[in-house]
Amino acid sequence: MSVTFKKYIPLGILSVLGFYMIASYFLAVPVIVDSAREAQNFSAIISTVALGFGPFAILRQHIPRSRKGNIYSIVLLAGLIGMPVLYLITGSTTSLPYDWLYRSTVTALDPGIYCLVAFAIIAGCFRAFRIRNIDSLLVMVAAVVLLLGKVPIGEPFKPLSDWFMAVPNTAGYRGVQLGVGLGVFAYTLRILLGTERTWLAEVGEG
Repeated sequence: MSVTFKKYIPLGILSVLGFYMIASYFLAVPVIVDSAREAQNFSAIISTVALGFGPFAILRQHIPRSRKGNIYSIVLLAGLIGMPVLYLITGSTTSLPYDWLYRSTVTALDPGIYCLVAFAIIAGCFRAFRIRNIDSLLVMVAAVVLLLGKVPIGEPFKPLSDWFMAVPNTAGYRGVQLGVGLGVFAYTLRILLGTERTWLAEVGEG
C-alpha cells in the first residue's frame, strides 16, 4: 500500500472531520448540526467495536507469556476466560457462583490496591515535605496549616486553612487549568493541520 493511503488520506479525513465538528459547534446550521451528531453516533459505534477487540489483544499478548510459566499471565487469562464462561453457564451475573467469585477476587483486591496507593502517597509526602529550600518550607507550612484546619484540635487554624484553599490553591489550580487548556488547544490544532503525526503508524516515504 502506498504512502498516500497510509498517511495522507487518514490525515485528510481527520482534518476535514475535525474542522466540520468545530463548525457544527459554532454555526447553528441544522444540516451541519444534524450531520455532526450522526458522525458522533458513528464514532461511538466505532469505539465500541474497537473496545471489543481489546480481549483479543490481551490474549495475543499474554498467551505466549503463559506458556513460559508467567503466573500473572495465567491468572489474567483465567479471569478473562473464566468469568464469561461462568456467566454463560449460570446465565446471570447475580448467580451465587458468579457473585462469590467476583466478591472473592475483585472486591477483596480493591482494599489491597488502596493500601498500596496509601503507602505511595505517604512516601511522596515524606519526600515533598523535606525542607531543603524556601519553596519546600512554604509547602511544608501550607500542608501543616491545612491538616490542622481539618481536625478538631486545630480549630484556630480553620480560617487560615479555608483561606489557603480559597485563594492560593484556587489561583494555582486555575493557572494549571489554563496551561492544560492551551496545551490541548495547541496539540489539537497540530493534529487538525496535519503537523502532528505521532498517532499514525510508521510510514515509509518509499
